[in-house]
Amino acid sequence: MSNQSKKKMNLNVIAKTVIVLGVIVLLGSVYVLNNPQLTKPAVQPKQETNPKDTQKITLPNELTEASSITVLVDKTHGLPKDYVPANLSSPYLNSTADVIQLRKEAADQAKAMFEAAKKDKVPMFITAGYRSYEQQKDYYEDRVNLLGEAEAKKVTANAGFSENQTGLALDVTDKADGHNTVSFAKTNTYKWLVKNAHKYGFILRYPDNKETITGYTSMPWHWRYVGVDVAKKMVKKGGVNLTFEEYFQTQK
Repeated sequence: MSNQSKKKMNLNVIAKTVIVLGVIVLLGSVYVLNNPQLTKPAVQPKQETNPKDTQKITLPNELTEASSITVLVDKTHGLPKDYVPANLSSPYLNSTADVIQLRKEAADQAKAMFEAAKKDKVPMFITAGYRSYEQQKDYYEDRVNLLGEAEAKKVTANAGFSENQTGLALDVTDKADGHNTVSFAKTNTYKWLVKNAHKYGFILRYPDNKETITGYTSMPWHWRYVGVDVAKKMVKKGGVNLTFEEYFQTQK
């Protein structure tokens, strides 16, 4: 075969190859045009959001500082194990315990409140004030042994999560026997507190039917000092049954 014939054959092969490639490209273009989804970028799946993450609220210092009069203490917001409030004072109120201690500001207001109740001939005794971490730990364990853990958790805080450790909480009763029960809500002493406690800076911390908000069942004996100004505003806004959490909007 001559060189000229070989050259002509190679050109024919090249021509056929170009034609085939052109046909392939043309068919591919037609296919893509008929299937536009092939040219769209892949959609990345959405990351699932943890419901708890959306519920977190950044609380102001007035609700998180252990020394604050309005510090939030509940089942999820606690106090340092070694926290002891400054200026603990013994107001020498009618007490069913040996010595009741409170932070001085709360103690002064509690003393004035008890004196006012006495003038109105309303019996009032205090069964508990400040408790240290260790004292609360012992108290909680005693309640668990007596009631069982499930029931104890409804009315008793674990160590480190008790308002009594703040030195701002009072447990009150109308008898000197030192017992705190829900029946206290039927007494004249409780009714007097409902009408007057806020004037001295104390609020009912665990109202009835607010367990889903506070984490605890009704405790008519437990009164928390938040300051006269805040206590009055709370009662004005929602009455004695307005919870601390609702007023400060600590939950979504």
